[in-house]
Amino acid sequence: MPTKQQRQIEKRSAWEPTRYMNLIRYVPSGTIFARFKIGGKQVRKSLKTSNLELARNKWAEVERSERAITKIGRGLNRSWCRRDKWGRRNCLRQIRPRF
Repeated sequence: MPTKQQRQIEKRSAWEPTRYMNLIRYVPSGTIFARFKIGGKQVRKSLKTSNLELARNKWAEVERSERAITKIGRGLNRSWCRRDKWGRRNCLRQIRPRF
């Protein structure tokens, strides 16, 4: 039967916190990921580096681009899609004029 110390070693996560908030390291590869919430959902994006200082500089850019993508997506959903009385989503297609 494994001892308490052996069980704790087995339970260790593959994710390791860094000294910067919202940056986490994936231990098996050493890659650093950005972690943040957009619209109440947690997003985790790879910064494709193992250098902590470089990851810190990339973090703001990645978060800004993700928020912009979400904002654009929401705008399109509101203007082109609607729900019918049963909750199904009906999206209108843009109609191009014929010449």
